[in-house]
Amino acid sequence: MKRCAEPGHKARGLRTLPPRLRQQPRPPQLRYDLAKLRAKGLVAKLRNSRRYRLLPQGYSICLIFLKLFERVYAPLTPASQRPSGSKLS
Repeated sequence: MKRCAEPGHKARGLRTLPPRLRQQPRPPQLRYDLAKLRAKGLVAKLRNSRRYRLLPQGYSICLIFLKLFERVYAPLTPASQRPSGSKLS
């Protein structure tokens, strides 16, 4: 049976996001962010590789932020970009 993907993520994979979602992170910034995530116990570096694994606590926090985005931020975004003189319908 063929595996679709290896477990873990490479830092290089963060740069494969669509252009509208990325802001060209520089390698020093990626290293800093990954070090902070590791220090907080949200990700772990896989031995002898450049891959990182999301730990259970990190996964839970990611879910919380995704739910907040879907339910709070995403619905508010279109309203905040409407011209100030337009009426609510």
